[in-house]
Amino acid sequence: MASELQAMEVPGESPHFVRSVTEMGDTRDVVASEDIYASNGTKLLAKGARIDSKQFEKLTRYKLSAPLDQVLSSEKATDAEALAIEFDRLLEHEGPYRQLLARAGDPRQLKHCTANLRLHSTLELCLTVMSDKHPEMFVHTLHSAVIAFACPQRMGVAPGELPAAAGGLVP
Repeated sequence: MASELQAMEVPGESPHFVRSVTEMGDTRDVVASEDIYASNGTKLLAKGARIDSKQFEKLTRYKLSAPLDQVLSSEKATDAEALAIEFDRLLEHEGPYRQLLARAGDPRQLKHCTANLRLHSTLELCLTVMSDKHPEMFVHTLHSAVIAFACPQRMGVAPGELPAAAGGLVP
């Protein structure tokens, strides 16, 4: 499969992302949030179409008129509330990160700031794909985010400005 992905040239889309999101569609609902068109105007999938691994070839054969992550949505997306729960779980089980936040300031502030973020649907889809298909990358992202959040907290950034710092936590 890896050699298949390397050999295939996908104009404008990462074949790895397309493979991951279509495979994710085999186990949870992923749907087209709007019609999906090729750059030549050919309609590939209608709004509401279920996306799964059967659509991989169709979605990689053509250059798309809009990035795939902007025209898909998923059930149970990793939104700000889910992200805050993941941070809470990480801090409960991983002492060094809990200690880092405790030394930087109030360790509960990360969860609070994250839960109040308004994430764009594109970011929610990317986080959902990452947590579902690449959990080790997702955990690494959470670890990096904890460190990135602890820095401004330790530097004394006002609590009211920390949500802006939390906005930079996610890719």
